[in-house]
Amino acid sequence: MRVLSRRGWCLFGFVFMVILGSAGSGSALVVSEIMYHPAEDAVTGEEPLEFIELYNNRAVSEDLSKWAFTNGIEYTFDPNTTLGPKSYMVIARDPNALSTAYDITGVLGPYTGKLNNDGERIELSNAAGMIVLSLRYNDADPWPVSPDGTGHSLVLARLGGDPDQASSWSPSTYLGGTPGQ
Repeated sequence: MRVLSRRGWCLFGFVFMVILGSAGSGSALVVSEIMYHPAEDAVTGEEPLEFIELYNNRAVSEDLSKWAFTNGIEYTFDPNTTLGPKSYMVIARDPNALSTAYDITGVLGPYTGKLNNDGERIELSNAAGMIVLSLRYNDADPWPVSPDGTGHSLVLARLGGDPDQASSWSPSTYLGGTPGQ
């Protein structure tokens, strides 16, 4: 009877740890929106409104000090950069243009490089250089087509979904997307 009881407790402990681990490792920090191919500026032919949006789904702030986008684009967060609980952060290719176009403040950047209009892998590494976020977006079927140059962004539609899968993403409802929202 004692052995059975120990096994039962061990099984209970194992199941509890699996549930706790899966809940804790959920998508606390995610890339929630990507404007990888905005409509071009008619005068310059540039795409100044390109951006990546992060979302912190946790109830505590996330310290992003010296974290960096290391694949797709290059950008290192300043020391003492934090993302508040249940908050968004926007990193833009041209922060001034994005701030003006969307009438928002606190846009970070500029980042170097350019998001590939055909799709690519984006990686965010912590201060120790370990990759903490990695996702690949694309513009080919089954991925949504409207974010590819029509003015829509790519929005993470399923917070707990696999960000490498097209089924986790949808086009933004509004032209231009909703950076910071």
